[in-house]
Amino acid sequence: MAKKTNTKRPIHPKLKLAGTKPAKELKRWDVTRVWSKKLGKPFTPVSSYFLDNYHRLPNKITHGEFVLIVHLLKYKWDEAMPFPAIATLAKKMEKSDQAVRATARTLENKGYLKRNMIRGRPNHYDLEPLFRAIEKLYDADEAAKTKKRSAKSHQTG
Repeated sequence: MAKKTNTKRPIHPKLKLAGTKPAKELKRWDVTRVWSKKLGKPFTPVSSYFLDNYHRLPNKITHGEFVLIVHLLKYKWDEAMPFPAIATLAKKMEKSDQAVRATARTLENKGYLKRNMIRGRPNHYDLEPLFRAIEKLYDADEAAKTKKRSAKSHQTG
C-alpha cells in the first residue's frame, strides 16, 4: 500500500492565505516551489480569499481595478502605504497615466482606496478600506458557516 503524501503546500500565516501550517513547516514554504527559481523572487503576495472573492464585494471590483490593486500590492512591503508613481504603474499595466488615475479614482469612489496626494511626490495609496471590506465579507462567510453547522448539529442532535 502506497504511503499517503500531504499535497497541501504550507503557506506563511502573515500573508493571510489559505492553508496555513504550523511554524515548523514554514521553513519548507518557498514561492520558488510554486513558480520556479527564476519567477519566484521577487513575488507579490495576494490573499487567496481576496483572489476568490473580490467580485463579491458590494461595490464590485472590475478586472482592471483588480490588476491595479495587485500592482499596488507589489509595492506594499509592510504596514506602510505603497507609493509607486503613476507613470510606473501605467508602464507596468500598459495603460496611459490618465487611465491608471481614472481606475484609482473609481476604486476611491467605491470606497476601497484612499489616495494621499503629496505635491511633487508620488501618491501614497491606502488599501486599508479594501482590506476592511474583504475582512467584513470574510467574517460574514464565517458567521454563515457557523450558523449552518449549528443548524445541522441541532437537526442531528
